Amino acid sequence: MAWFIISFSEKLHEFKTTFVLDHFDKTESPFQTIICFVLLNVFFMGFSSWFVVWYQPVASGAGIAEVKTYLNGCMIRNAFSRRTFIAKVLSCLGACSVGFPVGPEGRFFFVTNRT
Repeated sequence: MAWFIISFSEKLHEFKTTFVLDHFDKTESPFQTIICFVLLNVFFMGFSSWFVVWYQPVASGAGIAEVKTYLNGCMIRNAFSRRTFIAKVLSCLGACSVGFPVGPEGRFFFVTNRT
């Protein structure tokens, strides 16, 4: 799964770079190119944060606290559900494509316990 996120975020980063450079070739305005770059990053971060704020809020953490709680005998509702997994994958994908310092190693601690 980490390989998928890394390779797909590289593809998204390549798409973003190509799009911004093509936009610069068409307009030749550095200000508009910077605005385009910032808006693309805001879009990807909005996409990324939507999943952990509205779709599945329990997916916002790294999962270490949820695993410790589960191992101590308590169950957090929806902590290990498919929705949480999808939210973690897509939010990590969006954040990695922007270049934020989050990675699959921190966001997917619970995946090793799920399989």
